Amino acid sequence: MVSDVDEMIDFTDAARVSELNEKMKASKDGLLKIPTRRYWNDFDNEYRQIIGNAMCNKKYLVTNNKKLHDIRAENRKVLKKGWKNIIEFEYSSCYSPEHMLTKFYTSTHTGFTPTDLKQSLRCNHRPTREIVGAKPENTDKFFFETVLLTEKNSPKYVRDNLAFYKTNAVDVKYKQNRRVDYPELFTTLYYVKRFFNPLSEWLAKTIKRIKKRLSKKIKNA
Repeated sequence: MVSDVDEMIDFTDAARVSELNEKMKASKDGLLKIPTRRYWNDFDNEYRQIIGNAMCNKKYLVTNNKKLHDIRAENRKVLKKGWKNIIEFEYSSCYSPEHMLTKFYTSTHTGFTPTDLKQSLRCNHRPTREIVGAKPENTDKFFFETVLLTEKNSPKYVRDNLAFYKTNAVDVKYKQNRRVDYPELFTTLYYVKRFFNPLSEWLAKTIKRIKKRLSKKIKNA
C-alpha cells in the first residue's frame, strides 16, 4: 500500500475484502488503483470525488524501476469506475480547529494562513491560498458536504463511534455562508459558464491535436 497513515482499507467489511482479493488476483502487472472515500475536517464531512490510491507488488517496482513516491504521484487521481465497493477511507484533518491550526504551523503543507483555515471551516471547502487570491469553485473538487453515514460510504467502526469522534469543526450554517461569501458561484451565468467551459477546453485540445497531425503530415510529405 502506497498511502499516508490517515488512509485505511476497511478489512472488516466482507464485500470490500472479497472484491479487493479478486482485483489483486486479476491484476496482470501487479498494480491496483483502489477507490478511496475521503472525509475532510470531520468524520462525516465528505469530499465527493472518489480518489484512486495505489497498491503494488515488489515485482512491479523492480520491473518498472519505480519509487514509492512515483507510484503515489502517478495514481492518486479521481477514480470514476471499475469497482463495486469503496475499499479505502481517508480522514484528512479530522481534528478540533485548534489542533488544525497547530498542524498548519508545524506541517510541510505550507502556503496557507489561519484565515484560510477559518474560511474553509466557515464555508466547508478546501483550504484556498489567501496570499495568491485563490477562491473555491462550486464543484465537487472544492465544496464538501456533511452526509449521513451508511454501509456504502463508511466503515462500521466510524458509524458506531461517530458521536465520540465527531469534531464539529465545520460551521453548521456552511451552505448559507457560501451564498453570503461567494454569491457569484450561485448565479445563472456561473452555471452556464461551468457547463460550456469543459466543452471549450475539449474543442481547444482537439484543434491542437489536429493541427499537430497536419503539421506532421505536411512535414513528411
